[in-house]
Amino acid sequence: YDGLSQAIANADATFINDPTFSELFTQSAGVGQQGAYEVFAHSQAKVVGNFSVGAYEKFSFDFSTALQLNSKEIENSNTEYASAKSGSYFFVLDTTNGYTRLLDYFGFKGNLISSSQVGKLNVAGSYNVDFYYPHKTTDINGNNGIDYLNGSTTGEYERWFNRDTNLTVVEVNTSTIQLLGDSFIYNLGNDVRYGSIWNDKLHGTNYGDKIYSSLGDDTVYGYGGNDILEGGKGDDKLYGDNGYDKLHGSFGEDTLVGGYHNDTLVGGSNDDILIGGRDSDMMTGGSGADQFVFELNQSLLSGEYDVIKDFEVGVDQIEFRGWGYIDSSYWFSGVIAEGRLTDTHNGALFHSNYGGKVLFEGVNAHELSHSDFVFDA
Repeated sequence: YDGLSQAIANADATFINDPTFSELFTQSAGVGQQGAYEVFAHSQAKVVGNFSVGAYEKFSFDFSTALQLNSKEIENSNTEYASAKSGSYFFVLDTTNGYTRLLDYFGFKGNLISSSQVGKLNVAGSYNVDFYYPHKTTDINGNNGIDYLNGSTTGEYERWFNRDTNLTVVEVNTSTIQLLGDSFIYNLGNDVRYGSIWNDKLHGTNYGDKIYSSLGDDTVYGYGGNDILEGGKGDDKLYGDNGYDKLHGSFGEDTLVGGYHNDTLVGGSNDDILIGGRDSDMMTGGSGADQFVFELNQSLLSGEYDVIKDFEVGVDQIEFRGWGYIDSSYWFSGVIAEGRLTDTHNGALFHSNYGGKVLFEGVNAHELSHSDFVFDA
């Protein structure tokens, strides 16, 4: 119904002392978590009727509503999440003279979260709405495979008007189902340490670890040994530290830090930050606009030979961190003049003043320009 959203938005002043109004009508669809298997959302608004009410007349009606929510029963909240939400609402709008104003409201909302054993009903209405406390039945964690939440209520709306008024009654029904999970958890081998579908901080050992952090925005530390760190979905931070490590960001905007020794870094999807660190590293950004970072005194040192497998000119960037504020155009002109960017059979080879080298595999030297390099103090 045209004007309904604006009328609700403008109703704060009317219901400023009614905390249930904002609680009832805040957006409840989605849990802000990446990696959902499936999300189903549905919303429908329809005009129940338009009514002309004379001055000093009463407008009233009876109503009833019911909710029925079902969800898969969750046995392990580290690997799965399921929620079902539904709401049924009506709004009484003053549409006199073409101006839409919210007069009264009623809302009945259910929230079923199996993994948290939550089965909650919220019901609220404005001053002119009278309703019975809802009848509620639930089965949560009953070890039968299905959780459910049922609820129903009835009530009456009644309001007197001091002037001729045109009314419109609008009914809104919403529903959202979200399933979140990761079938890789506990299924990649007994020698793998696992995170959960939430935001985790995981620590390795001084030996070679295999860590799969799964969904969520995770932070993973490999420490010593030759580690394999897999970020999974979410914006992750992976730190290899000591050892010949393999870091894979996978999905999300990830930060990968190799540390010491010869590491392999693969960003994956989205815009990633790859910091090889000491020694000779192999780096692949993957899709997205990636940043390959070389830190002062921690990279490009004598004898080091880093390889960037998929540098995309005009999209990816090289960042020199800690070198101070240097004009990249002036710097790049000097690099060309000094012959420190040359073509090889495998790609363009950059020679650092500190003795290290960086190979841009598959890229010709003439394709690179100062805009591909930035300096960060």
